[in-house]
Amino acid sequence: YIGLRLCDAFYEKFNRYPGEFPLSTNDETNSDQRQLEIDFNDLKQIGRQLLNSDRQQSSIRENILQELCRYGASELHSISAFIGGCCAQEAIKLITHQYTPVDNVLVYNGIRQSANVFKL
Repeated sequence: YIGLRLCDAFYEKFNRYPGEFPLSTNDETNSDQRQLEIDFNDLKQIGRQLLNSDRQQSSIRENILQELCRYGASELHSISAFIGGCCAQEAIKLITHQYTPVDNVLVYNGIRQSANVFKL
């Protein structure tokens, strides 16, 4: 959740998501790697500011920030399909007035294939 908030804050500041930049041309892989490092450091700085402003004691693991920069606002097809299916199911529940819709926030862990609902 915090990682997604950081990505949104990064977008507000730079008008793009971390790790999202034009494709390389003429063997510019070093500049791409450098841009990833810059985005990682910017995202880490935004994280420090955000956590300090919210007065939270938690910290963000660097491997999470690196992964957020690496994938550059891309989505895995299987994750997109699952979330799309959940949204469609919830829409059907609301339209037909059958069953109970998800209450509040659904968090899906694609690595463990588990979903949890949190009432905030």
